[in-house]
Amino acid sequence: MRPSLLAFITLFPAIAMWGADLTLVSEGKTEYLIVTGTNQPYDGFATSEFQQIIEKSTGCALESVATDSPEAERSGKRIFIGHSARVRELLGEARVDGLKKNESLVATIGDDLVIIGGGNHGTSYGVYLFLEKEVGYRCFTPFPNGERIPQHRSLVVSGMEYGERPAFDLSRKAYMLYLYDKSGSLYQYRNRGVVRYTCVSGDVTLDGIENSDFALLDTGHGFNLYITTDRTKNYYEWDESKDYFQTNPEYFSLNRNNERTARLQLCFSNPELRKELTRRIIERGKRRGGRGVLTLGANDWPGPFCFCEDCKQLEEKYGCTGGPLYDYILEACPEVAKELPDIRISTLAYRKAQSEAPPRGIDKMPDNWICDFAPVDDDQGQTLDGDRNLDTLKNLKAWSRLTNNITYWYYICINSAPFGPVERLSRDMKLMYENGVRGVGVCGLGSPGMFPMQEYIMFRLMVDPYQDPWPLVEEYNQHHYGDAAPEMSRYVKELEEIWREPKRYIPLSCPGKDILDFTPERLIRWQAMFDALEKKLSEKGDELRNLSLARWDIDMLTLTHYPRVIESFPDCGITPQQVIERMRAVDLPNRYRGQNLRKQAETAYLTCLALSKPLPSPLDKLPSGRVTQLPQCGGHFPIPDPDAACGEAKTQPLRENQMKEQGKKIGFDIYDVATKHTLQHGEIDVSMCIPGKYEVYFVAKTTIPRGGLIAFDSWWGIQDSLAPYYPEGDEFREYEIWASLKFVGPSFGTETDDNKDRIFCDRMFIVDKK
Repeated sequence: MRPSLLAFITLFPAIAMWGADLTLVSEGKTEYLIVTGTNQPYDGFATSEFQQIIEKSTGCALESVATDSPEAERSGKRIFIGHSARVRELLGEARVDGLKKNESLVATIGDDLVIIGGGNHGTSYGVYLFLEKEVGYRCFTPFPNGERIPQHRSLVVSGMEYGERPAFDLSRKAYMLYLYDKSGSLYQYRNRGVVRYTCVSGDVTLDGIENSDFALLDTGHGFNLYITTDRTKNYYEWDESKDYFQTNPEYFSLNRNNERTARLQLCFSNPELRKELTRRIIERGKRRGGRGVLTLGANDWPGPFCFCEDCKQLEEKYGCTGGPLYDYILEACPEVAKELPDIRISTLAYRKAQSEAPPRGIDKMPDNWICDFAPVDDDQGQTLDGDRNLDTLKNLKAWSRLTNNITYWYYICINSAPFGPVERLSRDMKLMYENGVRGVGVCGLGSPGMFPMQEYIMFRLMVDPYQDPWPLVEEYNQHHYGDAAPEMSRYVKELEEIWREPKRYIPLSCPGKDILDFTPERLIRWQAMFDALEKKLSEKGDELRNLSLARWDIDMLTLTHYPRVIESFPDCGITPQQVIERMRAVDLPNRYRGQNLRKQAETAYLTCLALSKPLPSPLDKLPSGRVTQLPQCGGHFPIPDPDAACGEAKTQPLRENQMKEQGKKIGFDIYDVATKHTLQHGEIDVSMCIPGKYEVYFVAKTTIPRGGLIAFDSWWGIQDSLAPYYPEGDEFREYEIWASLKFVGPSFGTETDDNKDRIFCDRMFIVDKK
């Protein structure tokens, strides 16, 4: 339910008192003088932002003076920016002292303009609010030409009194994409976000601004960053670098086979482990200067924390799988608070079968603890209150009764597909706010065309989650695409239609090829639309560049759905070569390097080419149309291979002695991502393989579930989605899975550069038995 009007105004003061219009600039000249407040460096930074943007808009360079200077006292027309004794006189002490952290106020008193805010950042936020309302300023992206600065030879401002206070004010206002990237700090700050770094962005230096009211989030997550193994012992700096698994294996989880392992979590029922972990947390907090937020989240590994009897009893005590962890949190947080009262600990409420559900039987979590709600297994085809996400909403509501400190790790991870960019986000932000969330961050990266717009909308919704997002879309498109804005706005609304259409479960990092609502008809029509828009914008460099990023999304979808496109429209004239050449020419921003988007595009292109290769024996004997081939390249361990159908293959090294221990057998799993269940686990006998040669192996007979996935040997290496081939309405239909595999290494009588056994896969095949 939406908060009452009174509560809403308390959060977002919308004071509507009209004063006389003020002429700040007339024909490039001004009678005004800026009087900078005493809260440095914050008031000074707010002043510099005001000066630079006003000068870019009007051509007028406004002079600034200190609040105690003679010029400030003599001037008849002043712009007060920040806190000072004079501002307290003008507004009244009660009003100034009543401003909450990050709340801003813009007011006129006679010929004077006052911009002030609560805490260290409220004044800057007030400057940006003024510039947006009176000048029309926007900071849409951190990229070149990402700002909108309308030109005003003369600037007459309304004299209206107004202010705001962002709804979301906890640490995860720093977005994942920029959390470790200095280039985005100023962009975030201009949209009421957090500055993490002192850096230079254009002509603006963010000196000291990162020392913020916000408790900044530490890097990384995982228990193994504190109770370190050999692999993680140097991630943070420690007084003593240790491999605890060598010195204290009893600190680590007991697995199902009653063995201690470093590949799960920690044994939180061990009192010595608790003491050492708390000691490490305090050491890390001191190194962070005694303030901020430390991340203490689970290792990225599913399942219970530990299978020992004492940990299982803690699960039963708290009625949740995360019981051992939360029992420790209840003990550790008060201990940390004694030594470091300005440190908070953020813990991932992560995975429904792990720690997403809160503990039962307690009244309140510690005040210095933050629940970082991370529903990684949500259905991204629905909002938070959708039928398939109701357990998520139930868990969030339960957490809101236990703590006032909730941040949300929001997954916008549709891989390479511009999927539901507006309405899911808008609805979810309202639901988050209404259920106690006060900080939101994005995990992952969607598509280069739509993700920057989503990011901008999300910042604006953090200020007011109840605003209509579509005006934000319209002004963003107008700035980015100019004359092509009407078509692009219609395109965004059609993407929303696709998102709303009934469809199967859409998991984290779902590849665009799995979303069959991107139909050949739509892709062909969109390609024609972009052809026309490129001609329309042929003389507009910035807009054409932005359009090329939006077209990247559609080109990627065209490659990944190319078999369907060419089957439905054999004479469409679109070839994989044309598409990849256009994608190679796109000026892709550096922010996407870590996502390997170029590599993904090249992989999709190679997959298209491999579809024309003939089927190997014995599959070539089957009737036409019975076999669907899934060319394999890219992945975590791609390798060029002239023998492979794609000219490249997926590959992975086998574990040391694996072939001896398993008798030259390779494991496989057929898994349903939608229900989180393994349908089949089996092995393929490769003892009779011809080393160094691709051969076709029968894998299994199986049905194909909605979230079908097949993986060989390791979940991180050779795997592919079966979901696009789910037979809607015929879920018990049986298929055969085959794979084209090659084996090399000492166990197979061949040499490799690293002296390891290795498996290659260049194609998988689905045989329709019906």
